[in-house]
Amino acid sequence: MDDMNRKNCKKGVTLLEIIITLGLTGIIISLILSIFIVAYNNYKIINDQRELQFQAQHIFTFMANKIKASMSIEQIRYNLKSRLSDTNEQTITKVCFRYNENIDKCYIFEVSNKKIFYDNVIPSNKPAVVLLGEYVDEMYSCPVPEGTSFRDAHAIKIRLKLAKGNQKYEVEQIIYMRNSKNVSNIN
Repeated sequence: MDDMNRKNCKKGVTLLEIIITLGLTGIIISLILSIFIVAYNNYKIINDQRELQFQAQHIFTFMANKIKASMSIEQIRYNLKSRLSDTNEQTITKVCFRYNENIDKCYIFEVSNKKIFYDNVIPSNKPAVVLLGEYVDEMYSCPVPEGTSFRDAHAIKIRLKLAKGNQKYEVEQIIYMRNSKNVSNIN
């Protein structure tokens, strides 16, 4: 009978076994959670990069269509300072492209509060209000051909710097104004 009682006692779980099991379970759960955290962070990085690329492509496609139909650069500014007579790359906050002989008919692109806005307002000194894209840190512009002023340029190089979270994306494009009076001078 004593042998039988000993067998029944061995069937129970000791406190030490419970502690070891809980410790191993905690280690396994923390490993699984760290894998999920790394996967989520990678997803967020990839998603932010995708969003920045999408925004850049959307902004440039829209801008290119409007700039191609333009005749000239009517206004280009950094805050309130005009850059129209500058001949090199400039940080800009607003650019207006004239698309008609009427000076008040302009396509306007303006960067404000990390967003870029578009408008076709008359007169062009009003702020643009239609949201075109987000995450725009800075917009740079350079007249083409090199050495000409923005006033005399028949093309423009635009460079955008976008940022979302810790991700940054930069893109640039040269866009020719097809209706420019200087288009015949292109080499």
